[in-house]
Amino acid sequence: VRVYATALTPAQIQTDMATPVASARPGSEPAVSSGSTTPAPVASLTASSASTVAAARSSETAKADVAAARPSEPQPLRLMTWNINGGQDWAGTPSVDAQVALMVSSGAQVIALQGVTISTAGDLSSLYQWKLEAATSRTWNTLWIPAPTQLAPASQEGHLLLTTLAIADSTTTAFDSAPGNATMRDAKRAAGSIGVVVNGVTVHIATTQLAVDAAQRGAQVAQLDGWLAGIPTPRLIGGDFQMRPTDTAYGQMASGFRDVWVAVGQPGAPGFTQTASTSPVGRMDYWWSELTDQHVTPAAISIVETSRSSHHAVVIDVTVQ
Repeated sequence: VRVYATALTPAQIQTDMATPVASARPGSEPAVSSGSTTPAPVASLTASSASTVAAARSSETAKADVAAARPSEPQPLRLMTWNINGGQDWAGTPSVDAQVALMVSSGAQVIALQGVTISTAGDLSSLYQWKLEAATSRTWNTLWIPAPTQLAPASQEGHLLLTTLAIADSTTTAFDSAPGNATMRDAKRAAGSIGVVVNGVTVHIATTQLAVDAAQRGAQVAQLDGWLAGIPTPRLIGGDFQMRPTDTAYGQMASGFRDVWVAVGQPGAPGFTQTASTSPVGRMDYWWSELTDQHVTPAAISIVETSRSSHHAVVIDVTVQ
């Protein structure tokens, strides 16, 4: 086998091929015609090749180091809001275990529940936490948000925020859209918020359930907005707002926050969260995000249709950076 470091002319090749292979002893240089460019020795060629390979390997190593140093794509934060109807399905049958199974299958890291009750039949404010931990083998941190006692005098009712993330801060509040009427139970509502750190950003997640009566609901949206103004951005608000997009209260919320279903939902789809014949039909449950924000961006939303409650669940993915 003859190896040359430079290209030869046809005449040089013919002359060299006439030389017996035996004469090409180790360390000898190939014979060339007079006046031609002398090919570099094989030893020099080998050194050059090794240098080239080493440089290539060095380049590939550098590329690998850069790739390793480059931060990975941020994983989305998944959140669920769901009115669990006091732990009952749409027909009023106890359904806690089936509800927990749906929460687990959703993959949500933050869950906002409304319609959570504490009664002689059971303390759902702690039962959901216990069952989620048993089903996932993970710790679920919680914030219990009690509604005013006038709303449910027979049994305590409220909302529950659960998360697999550490809770950095939390706060609760109570609304009374008719303070002069102690018997108007629909006017007595509550809300709560937790802060969780995702990709170095503290995201505040709030939940509430507003009044059935339209006039009371409008007053409560104003109270909710005032309370949210004191919570640092970025904020996400999920809950049972008991209003349709055509309601006046919807316009009040939309003036300060973005309806995530409108932003990233399926175009033209109604997104109904209540379809049972025993309940008002429509889109009653929502996720809201900041109108403009550089840190939290809604990426996806889905309505999880189920008969395990009188409401469907709403799940969103947001990018936090």
